[in-house]
Amino acid sequence: MYGKKIIKILETFEEKEWRACHKYLRYCNKKDAKGLLLFEYIFKYRHDLSSPKLSDEQVKRKVIKGLNDRAFLNLISDLVKDIEAFMVHHYMNSPEGKYEHKYLLTKIFKNKGLYTYFERTWKEVNTELESTPKISLFHNLRKLEMNHTMYFSDISEKNTKPVRFLVEAEKNRIQFSKDLGAFYKTEFANLKAIKNINESLSKESDKTILSELIENLNTLISTNSQKSFDHLVDSLFTKKNEISKDLKKAIIIRLINYCIENIRRGDQSKKGIMAELTIFGLQEGIYFQNNRLTENTFLNIIDSLSNSNIEINHVEFINQWINKVNSEDHISVKNMALAMWLFAKDQYGKALEVLSSQEMHLNRPNLSLRARWITLCSLCSSQEEYLEKNEILRSSISFFNRSKSKMNNSTYQASLNLVSIVKVIWEGANSVQVENKISECEFLVMRTWIDKMVNRKTQEENI
Repeated sequence: MYGKKIIKILETFEEKEWRACHKYLRYCNKKDAKGLLLFEYIFKYRHDLSSPKLSDEQVKRKVIKGLNDRAFLNLISDLVKDIEAFMVHHYMNSPEGKYEHKYLLTKIFKNKGLYTYFERTWKEVNTELESTPKISLFHNLRKLEMNHTMYFSDISEKNTKPVRFLVEAEKNRIQFSKDLGAFYKTEFANLKAIKNINESLSKESDKTILSELIENLNTLISTNSQKSFDHLVDSLFTKKNEISKDLKKAIIIRLINYCIENIRRGDQSKKGIMAELTIFGLQEGIYFQNNRLTENTFLNIIDSLSNSNIEINHVEFINQWINKVNSEDHISVKNMALAMWLFAKDQYGKALEVLSSQEMHLNRPNLSLRARWITLCSLCSSQEEYLEKNEILRSSISFFNRSKSKMNNSTYQASLNLVSIVKVIWEGANSVQVENKISECEFLVMRTWIDKMVNRKTQEENI
């Protein structure tokens, strides 16, 4: 067996590693397991691994009888895997592997949605990093890993304070890059080959799929390049199995925002691809938290799809995904989704009927707020004249004021702005006056409906 991988690995073992490995294998295997018997035979000759007693023929005759050559090699291969697993286990439980051990635990807890344990372990690792010596090239890389992991988790703290972790991660990245760059430059100088190395570095390196994606993302952000948009869409659909979930999510969000920006500029052709991207993200699990959709995420998806031109059976779609929504009242969420779809298709009366049905319970802020928006806009869109318009506006303002503590400030301001826009429409303002009112508003909700009302007024004025 001399010269085989198993012997080369075991030659590096100290006595305590031999005994720890023996204990590990006994724990993981049955007493008469062939792999354990093979290790125990090698264990006897651990002080002389070149002994003739460890030749293939001797081992087969003394320990593993009746195995052909292929079965014998497979047995050795399986034992090597067990020994490698022990080496990882042993390292992770050593002082040197303490960081990797706990960092790996944070990732596992995060992926399993065990956010209480994730946050607790994350804080332990972060505290240990703060207490370790800073004079280490990879200290900022580890800090970067921790802040990146926290930012891209779904715990409440990330949702309320997302920017802090992202800012810290970016600082860590910049500092790590500077430190390592300076260190490598020192090494190049020490090799006295700085000129040749600089010439080598100046040559353009081969582009990888990742570098092309990042380059096109940055170009799209800085220039709104249609070419970069097309490249990213194509890569997303054709290389979906090669792109990590975090990167996939970042690309989809950027592409959807690009579509929204262009739709608002009048490019209605982007509605179709935006819907395709939304469905793609749903199918790829991009919007899921611990394999579930939040109510708000599901309803935002409905909002996006219902306002697109995509051909889809909305009842089937809602029924297909409603059970994936993390909710205590699926019936009300389902009815809200249906009302939103009907509203988007200008079926205002039917939307109001769904919202007023006995099966609809509006006892949660997310649903009651959307219901109020839809109701206000539906009444405004109706051809009927309402004598109590001022009362409708006052009650809406009163509702938003009562609900202020249950929403963030931008949503609150956007809700009040919606009342102001409905008011000027009801007062008979022309399209320019409505657009002027819109321009005064920093935050807006129901933007698609607002644009639709402006377009309707413009068409009426041009007749």
